[in-house]
Amino acid sequence: MPTSKEELIRRGLTPHPIKHNQHRRAEWQDYGGRGLYMVTLCVEGRHPVFGRLEGDIKARRDAADFPHIVPSALGCAILNEELPKIHHFTPEVELWQAALMPDHLHLLLFVAAPLPEGKKLGDVIRGFKGGCSRAWWRLTALDSAGTTAAGAAAGTAVAGAEVPAPSGAVHRRPLFEPNYHDRIIKRAGMLDNIKRYMNDNPLRALMRRQLPHLLERRLHLRIGTHHYAAFGALFLLKRAEKEQVFYHRRDKATGLPTEQTEAYHRSRERQLAEAREGVVLVSPAISTGEKLVI
Repeated sequence: MPTSKEELIRRGLTPHPIKHNQHRRAEWQDYGGRGLYMVTLCVEGRHPVFGRLEGDIKARRDAADFPHIVPSALGCAILNEELPKIHHFTPEVELWQAALMPDHLHLLLFVAAPLPEGKKLGDVIRGFKGGCSRAWWRLTALDSAGTTAAGAAAGTAVAGAEVPAPSGAVHRRPLFEPNYHDRIIKRAGMLDNIKRYMNDNPLRALMRRQLPHLLERRLHLRIGTHHYAAFGALFLLKRAEKEQVFYHRRDKATGLPTEQTEAYHRSRERQLAEAREGVVLVSPAISTGEKLVI
């Protein structure tokens, strides 16, 4: 059992405050060795300086109007100039994929070989962030001088938000928020999930904007005599036909992962057929078997 703050104080010890954020590094991970990561960098103040969302959420994936980002001048500079510098200056790091959004950036980075002595992934990210800030300052200065149209990077309105420009060389602000978030990719199948997540970022963002009821959040949802917290397309709860999708991680009879058993495949096909007929499938989508159905 963890020791409570009150118990520590009673023992005469000073508890350290716990800061809950997504910027903590994994203590067990060697960030100077080989590894595969999804790194997320957010713009300070979440200003949409990288571009704007366009497209139709009902469009086919191969259509020109499928949801996508139209990069600003700064967005283009990051994609075409700053991202290639990562591998140029640190050959051990390969950029596998990048997903630019109006106010943040996802990078899929593979550290193919151990980094030089004393160098960590954080040093690589720090250098990249500095280069992006300098590109922002450069574009802003050029635009204020009237020599180029830096668009979103120059303090113009983007998607209804006013973007401030840095004020003077002495007080230039960094482009990104301090630190970054990394997700270590180790498990089989996780890489494909991450790639799909990055590819579908514009689609999800437009869905949240155009169809907010599909992603409704309710902390006090009453069903019968019970109260729940729920997130998602809550209107589906009004549907008469529902089926629970629940699978253990391992089959109790064989000890195999559930998704590898014949019984699971039969059940999964039945549930998918019912979904095509309008049955609402309800699941926490925690185990692999549940995720494959959902």
